[in-house]
Amino acid sequence: EPKKKNNEPKKCKNYSFISDEEIECFCQGLKKLTPTEKAIYEAYLCETPTKEVMNILNIKENTLKFHNKNIYGKLGVSSRKRLLEIYKYVTDDINTNREKTKFNSDSAERL
Repeated sequence: EPKKKNNEPKKCKNYSFISDEEIECFCQGLKKLTPTEKAIYEAYLCETPTKEVMNILNIKENTLKFHNKNIYGKLGVSSRKRLLEIYKYVTDDINTNREKTKFNSDSAERL
């Protein structure tokens, strides 16, 4: 396979493009998430519906929006969809590298 140039975007399985800068920002941003942001991030990886995340963490919609803004800013993404695209690319398929589990109150208790 031909070697890609450093800044050449990588093609994902869903035909989106992810640059090296996006990957670097995402990986560095993970280290900066607060415990609550990390819990929300993990819930999103488990594809937990928004309302269920709010119920489990006992937070209101505006509070979740506030956390989302912080999470997206730290990870360099603009949406939950993009967060999942980059995560899946970085881990090379979420189903083979991470057992899908249901996000529940046990996950929230770690906060």
